[in-house]
Amino acid sequence: MTNHLPPDLDRLLWEVAESQDQGAFDDFEARFPHLVSELGKRIQLVRELRDARGNGSGRPVPRFDRRTPRQIGPNPKVVATFGVLAAACLAVAAFTVTKHFMASPRLEPVPHVIAGGPTLPSPGIVMTPGLGSGSAAPPENKQTPPQTPPPPDQPPYLRPQKLVAFERTKLQVAILAVATSGGLQVEFAPNMPNYDIRMEYRDMSALDIIQDLGPRFHFTAFRQTGNQILIVPATDPNAGQLPAATGTGFAAKVESDPEPVDPVPRRARKTQSQSTGPS
Repeated sequence: MTNHLPPDLDRLLWEVAESQDQGAFDDFEARFPHLVSELGKRIQLVRELRDARGNGSGRPVPRFDRRTPRQIGPNPKVVATFGVLAAACLAVAAFTVTKHFMASPRLEPVPHVIAGGPTLPSPGIVMTPGLGSGSAAPPENKQTPPQTPPPPDQPPYLRPQKLVAFERTKLQVAILAVATSGGLQVEFAPNMPNYDIRMEYRDMSALDIIQDLGPRFHFTAFRQTGNQILIVPATDPNAGQLPAATGTGFAAKVESDPEPVDPVPRRARKTQSQSTGPS
């Protein structure tokens, strides 16, 4: 398995795998010999997804596009500019109204001074016993409460996905697709089943979806180093179905389509062909 690839190299891997061009395969293997196994996995995943699309009920299999989503709504810079202008207009209006109501000057009272009397404390000075007349009190020590640092960015496999759904596909294809959308590397142990399934999950992360599929289809996903996962076809009989951190979803097997029944038995068809033959 390889570590997490740069976005440009990851996108190049998908483009070469989807091209189905042997010349592109050879050129990529010559340029990146250490990624030959990863290219083979993605070629197999693309072929299985296309086969699943052809054998399904006609609905296209959603493709996980990891491009940066397009911005919806107005530009934040434009909104901020209009907000600053509106605040400036409100400030000018408030200043004008305040100046209008405070046009008449306010007369301050003249303090009465007594000759030879005690000196009155000036405003802003607090008289404290034991410190002498006119001494200022020591300032209070105000401590600022500690600020909680913002949470670090979550890895892609822990971010909830809005909708992940398959009408009909193979179990291993669904696991690979979900893992790829979350930046996970998956390795299947021998004898891993590959049922036809249907599934639909909303607002759940890639890791939660894989862990939810485990008890339903009798496998266990083990976290290895980094973003690597090992899928083993075995489960703990005492472990129950754990609720996901967020979102909802379900998954179930899809029964295979029955073979078409021939309305004319073979023996009757053979007899009929003999009776209509040349005499």
